[in-house]
Amino acid sequence: MLKLHPQLSKTIERRVLRQFMEAIIFEGLMDYAKSAERPEDPLLHFTIFGNRRTYCCEGKITSFDRVRLIEGSIRSVHPDGSRTETVIEELAEDLIADPEKGISSLMSWNKPFC
Repeated sequence: MLKLHPQLSKTIERRVLRQFMEAIIFEGLMDYAKSAERPEDPLLHFTIFGNRRTYCCEGKITSFDRVRLIEGSIRSVHPDGSRTETVIEELAEDLIADPEKGISSLMSWNKPFC
């Protein structure tokens, strides 16, 4: 099996995480709140509420209501208020309310389009 360079692998992981979180917000798969420093400011602060964790990130809403997040801005918010980098496994796990259903329930929203 081909191994990716560690830096390239981290870059890919961040991109996939960003795209995953963008889809979660756009599709309404988790509840979220958004705010801005000033009403006219295009940069938004998102707070996303998972089943067990809370996440925060920054980005903007573009045409067709698409969410575009700033890469590297996605953080897990801990009960003490500290923030750490989010990993995709924890986000996927937090999205699925019933782990018995696994990834099939996560992708069920896409079935009508297949």
